[in-house]
Amino acid sequence: MASSPSLPQLTNDVMIPPFRYSIVESGVHRSAHPTSRNFPFVRRLRLQSILSMVAKLDSALEVFATQHAIKLYHIEVARAFDSVTLTHENAAQALEILVNPANLPCLVHCYDGTSTTGLVVMCLRKLQSISMSFAVTEFERFQRAELAEPMDDEERLFVESFKHDIRAPAVTPKWLWESPTNTDHGGPHLRLSAGSKASPKTLEDGGLENVDGTRLADAGTLDHIIKESAVLEALALEGTF
Repeated sequence: MASSPSLPQLTNDVMIPPFRYSIVESGVHRSAHPTSRNFPFVRRLRLQSILSMVAKLDSALEVFATQHAIKLYHIEVARAFDSVTLTHENAAQALEILVNPANLPCLVHCYDGTSTTGLVVMCLRKLQSISMSFAVTEFERFQRAELAEPMDDEERLFVESFKHDIRAPAVTPKWLWESPTNTDHGGPHLRLSAGSKASPKTLEDGGLENVDGTRLADAGTLDHIIKESAVLEALALEGTF
């Protein structure tokens, strides 16, 4: 009897995205907790930071971030089972990281990429003045298929009652201002840093500049990162990896 073929060993060239990986906005990625088999894929994203919303940091992820000069932010959030463990203060902390171009590209994750990560993204959508119906639909895309009600009342109330001010640098990502802004929407508002101009925006050539005038990235670099990330997500959805 012929012996069964052995499984190929994973190498650094094998690209396996983290579970429930997706792109939220240009430079903002989401997923479940990345493991060592996902690190080659994550490295390809050329991240400036990782936002880890778990009870305790994973040592392998800490080593990976250190090796590749990636800032690792930790917001302590217990695993969500039947109730919301994220607080409004946690969500505000997360948004302040995500609206700072110095932290982008950023990968935000919790344990399974569903409730905690999903609620942070919904709060981001609220900050963008994007409709609740869109945010709910997006949230439910990442929930476990066996759930009869993908979004429960507690989760919906969490987002509806989120109204924290979000501190932001003078220059913020362009996508934050592309949605129609209604200053009376009753939701979170940006609190811009001192010395900011009336309307934070990207530079005329499409690049990003920090408050002190230092250039974060030019338009060509940003476009390359965005296009490459979109290709990687499409391949992941098709099951190519």
